[in-house]
Amino acid sequence: MENTAKVTAKKTTKNTKAKTTATKVNKEIMETANEIAEEVMEKGKELKDATTKIAKDAINNFDLTDRLNAVKKAAVKANEYALETTEELIDSVAVNGEKWQNVTEKAIKNGLKLAERQQTIMFTTLEAVKTQLDGSAVRLKKLFRK
Repeated sequence: MENTAKVTAKKTTKNTKAKTTATKVNKEIMETANEIAEEVMEKGKELKDATTKIAKDAINNFDLTDRLNAVKKAAVKANEYALETTEELIDSVAVNGEKWQNVTEKAIKNGLKLAERQQTIMFTTLEAVKTQLDGSAVRLKKLFRK
């Protein structure tokens, strides 16, 4: 029985040592975790402060007049482009209008010449028909008199 008591005493001693060691390790882990948590909180606060400072600096550096000037320049460029395009369009319309005016002028001149020729042909034809009718009328009168 003495052996059992010795073994039990050794086990109890080992269990006690294990509990003591576990308690020490747990305590050290908790202390380390607390230190890390504190450092994380400090770093988080520093990060927050740095980010806030950067944001404030960006807001302070934001110059509204520069932005307005950029918008004005863009509007001026767009307006200049619209004017140039309009001028090109008007010039193109004027050039094409002149071309069509020349074509129309030629068509009218040639159309009048054609109408003159047709009128001459018609009067010539009417005179020929009149002459033939006169000759035919004389012949018809001669035929019916007999």
